[in-house]
Parts: sequence; C-alpha cells; structure tokens
Amino acid sequence: MACQAFCGGLRDRALLLLCFGGALRRSELVAPDVADIEFTDDGLRVTISRSKTDQESQGATIAIIRGGACCPVKAVKVWLDAAGISAGPIFRPVRKSGKVRQSRLTAKSYATSPKAMPASSGATPPIMAPTACAPAS
Repeated sequence: MACQAFCGGLRDRALLLLCFGGALRRSELVAPDVADIEFTDDGLRVTISRSKTDQESQGATIAIIRGGACCPVKAVKVWLDAAGISAGPIFRPVRKSGKVRQSRLTAKSYATSPKAMPASSGATPPIMAPTACAPAS
C-alpha cells in the first residue's frame, strides 16, 4: 500500500501518542496486530499478549482513553486508515516513497528513530526525554 509523503509522520505520531498514553515498552508497542485492538466509545483496548513483566505469559488488556489535541486513539485510527491497514501488524516500516511495508516495525528500529520523529510527528523536543518509549542518550 502506498500512502502520501506524510504517512511516515502519521505512523510516528501514532507511535508516540500510544506509547505515552499506554505507558508501553517499545516491544509492547510494536507487537500488537489489528486483531489485538478494539476501538470503543471511551477509547481503545490494546491486548498485549506478552510483556517483560508478565512472567506467566497471561497477557493483559490496556485501556487507552481518548484525549484532546494529542489523542492516541484518533492518531492510531488515522494511521490505520491512511496506510490501508486492516489486518496484520499495526506499526510497519514506511519507505521514503510512502510505500507501507507488510512487515512489522521492530522494537530495535523504533529505538533508533525517536530522535528523528519530532519533525515528522509534530512533537516538540521536550517530549523526547528518556522514557520507556525513547532510549536514553
């Protein structure tokens, strides 16, 4: 699927907002498929099937509430619609040409990109402080 030139920015915005809205680790952020999310009136339910702190691999469902200008629910919906994603991995690599790849974005590839994200996602540099979502400098 090819998207417009801004498609990578939509993905990056969705990544950042969902990461902070759900307090997710990088590995938890890139793991869910479309089948693992459910849009509700109140927001979004994300099923995390495996986590570093889930020793029994029971999984967990995380509730993401709707927000104002920085709404993670809207950002994920806009990304999925723009990229034409209806099944498979939610977050995928986007080529410079705007082509959305079918493969899953990896936690490692996400770890190397947050410093480049502010310009494409609309975030300001202070949001890039070290957290579970961004690697320490």
